[in-house]
Amino acid sequence: MNVCKHPSIVQLFEMILEPNNNMLVTEYLSGGDLFTHVKNFDGLTEIEAKGLFRSAVLATRVCHTRGISHRDIKLDNLLLTSDRKSVKL
Repeated sequence: MNVCKHPSIVQLFEMILEPNNNMLVTEYLSGGDLFTHVKNFDGLTEIEAKGLFRSAVLATRVCHTRGISHRDIKLDNLLLTSDRKSVKL
């Protein structure tokens, strides 16, 4: 996560490694996940979907150019910023 700096990628602040636990301290995204948003608001408009999809694709491209694969891209793993107008991987 530290290697991929992009506005649509969750920022990692710290990693805490313990014998039985690993913890990641990331930025706080209060918008929730995209799956819950779509379910609660009866979908997205075409314009909203286009913008969110574009953000996700651009973030994925940044990861791929650095040889990193997400391997679990789904609506549950796309987090929304507080304004719910942009998505982060």
